Amino acid sequence: MRGFVMVLMTIDHASLAFNGNRLSADSAGLYVVGISYSAAEFLTRWISHLCAPTFVLLAGTALALSTERRIAKGASEKEIDKNLIKRGAIIAALDPTLISLLKGHLTFQVLFAIGTSMMLMAVLRKLPSIWLFVLALGWILGGEAVTMLFWTPEHGWPGALSSVLFVTLYSADLQINYPIIPWLYASKYPPSLTFILLELGLLAICLAGFMLTEKHVTVRQNGPLLVFGQTALFFYLMHRIILDSSAALLGLHGFGGLSETFIISAAVLLVLYPACIWFRKYKQMHPHS
Repeated sequence: MRGFVMVLMTIDHASLAFNGNRLSADSAGLYVVGISYSAAEFLTRWISHLCAPTFVLLAGTALALSTERRIAKGASEKEIDKNLIKRGAIIAALDPTLISLLKGHLTFQVLFAIGTSMMLMAVLRKLPSIWLFVLALGWILGGEAVTMLFWTPEHGWPGALSSVLFVTLYSADLQINYPIIPWLYASKYPPSLTFILLELGLLAICLAGFMLTEKHVTVRQNGPLLVFGQTALFFYLMHRIILDSSAALLGLHGFGGLSETFIISAAVLLVLYPACIWFRKYKQMHPHS
């Protein structure tokens, strides 16, 4: 599932870099009345909204499974917490450093949200499961009410701290797409109940489809979706470097349309497939790195 949405993400980021007709103003914070948008452009953008909720949900799922495995192998609570905080800090730091350098302005996106959420789980995971469930469900159902305490569209953007914690912020020098607290439970920018229900519903349907397919199709060790899903962070960084740097350095930003977007996406996936196989093998050779 993760590998599948990484393919969708590549298409979306290729469109962001090279598609001159791409529209990013499809959120409550940036929406423009009377936008003209073709069906193909709309659907290409729309399918990519599945990506971030899937990343965050599966990051939490993987975190739960790996923590249980570490406990079963005798790892101490202190060791697990230290690992969560260290790994989360490294992931979160990639957005305001490497990704911001590529984009040319300070940006806090999905890596920042996942990394900070991972660090917070070092504390939250100690709560009883029912408490975590109630907190998550409460935010999903009532999170928009909290958001509106900090941001009302007619009054413009809130301050940076409110944006980091609760809502979004767009300016010439700073972009905060994924505030920490909503993304600790899953949402877009800014958070909405309808977005969460739609995307997690689609995620559940896709997962069910993959589970049914798996019963009839042998899982291939080097299947592209499996390989991409097992090297998620490496894939994310490499595809951003390839797309963003080539668009900037070669002066190709916004030069084409959807045809060019899909051709470039296919080329990036072909290039990264053997690279991801190599990196997966490298990770297996260094399990304690």
